[in-house]
Amino acid sequence: MNTHPFTAHESNVRRYGRSFPAVFARALGATIWDETGNAYIDFLVGSGALNYGHNNPDIMAPAIEYLVGENILLSLDMHTAAKRDFIEGFVDWILKPRGLSYKIKFPGPTGTNANEAALALARKYTGRSSVMAFTNAFHGMSLGSLAVSGSASTRELGGVARHDVIRVPYDGYPSQAFDSASYIDSVLSDPGSGIEKPAAIID
Repeated sequence: MNTHPFTAHESNVRRYGRSFPAVFARALGATIWDETGNAYIDFLVGSGALNYGHNNPDIMAPAIEYLVGENILLSLDMHTAAKRDFIEGFVDWILKPRGLSYKIKFPGPTGTNANEAALALARKYTGRSSVMAFTNAFHGMSLGSLAVSGSASTRELGGVARHDVIRVPYDGYPSQAFDSASYIDSVLSDPGSGIEKPAAIID
């Protein structure tokens, strides 16, 4: 197993590669294989981005067709035929059947981009600045997402302190009998709790 290029040339700002003593080479569905042929069940699934599995044929076929068709791959937020098709499909299949009139926000391609967009939207809409965040949560490596993550060592990577986060114990922490929902309801409905209503609650 040759990991020298990673240790010699890749930044130390990485996490998952340190935990898995393998170099992965192939993937299909929920299974990934390392270079020596050992199979693993991939519970990380790209931090949730691969909930249809690796190389799902129903996704791969139209993706390959799009790639080889000289279609637009990067357009910032300009209008494109592909984005129009997606919006129309999303409205027809998701929003209209549920009677929803939501606007669609296209963040960047990562979970932390989506979290930053959601936090900014919640603060803008409510006019409040604080956010409730749970113990042991991880939301990404951008500054806003680091601020609402639980691990102190992770938050320190940002190099700046964010003080507009209300820390809330998650269910079962610090004891199995602890009920997060009841706790939040109590402190937000009691004017004497000293805790103001937040712009959002992120789990």
